[in-house]
Amino acid sequence: MNEAYFESEETHLARGKKRVLALKVFYGNLISYVVVIALLAVINYKYSPEIIWFCWPALGWGTGLFLRWMTLFGLPMWLGKDWEAKKIKEFMAKERQRRSMDGL
Repeated sequence: MNEAYFESEETHLARGKKRVLALKVFYGNLISYVVVIALLAVINYKYSPEIIWFCWPALGWGTGLFLRWMTLFGLPMWLGKDWEAKKIKEFMAKERQRRSMDGL
């Protein structure tokens, strides 16, 4: 029984370390994104202000960062697991309220 407990603890520890490493890499990429895109914006506005091109690398890299964020942190609350059930309850409550107002 103790072996199973330790295996489970080791598995949890390994998963935790893997997640922390993934977060560390993500935050490093996020910092790099901010610095590089800021530099590109400065270069763009200094040398070719008539054509705004830095937004294209910002959009591409930003999309990749957003997708990575989604895999690390999950869907936003408004798209989470319970979103559909919460919306159904919300609509039902509004319908009940509307019916009670009509009955008055």
